[in-house]
Amino acid sequence: FVFEINSSVTRTCIHRIESNNQYPKNGTRLAVIGWGVLISGTLYLPEILQQTQVFAIDDQNPICLNSIENTELQFCAGLFEDSCQGDSGGPIFQWTGQYWEQVGIVSYG
Repeated sequence: FVFEINSSVTRTCIHRIESNNQYPKNGTRLAVIGWGVLISGTLYLPEILQQTQVFAIDDQNPICLNSIENTELQFCAGLFEDSCQGDSGGPIFQWTGQYWEQVGIVSYG
């Protein structure tokens, strides 16, 4: 893939987290981007960077209990959409009202 740097490409703002109570609140809309496999069980990789909307989920929710190992370092997100296999290590963003801010790193994608 060839990337063209232009005026729509900018740096990532990183959210400073002092404690786990500063993670996105339950129900907060988040965005995940990545180049992961689109069809499970295949090696079909997209030619265009993919984006999907996910939501922060309370870490005591049954769907999160088996995937969160350390609530001081991790938060759970998903629901209707999810990241793709191969998206792990990529960013998860929250809209601040003025700009996108990276609030985490995708894992278990």
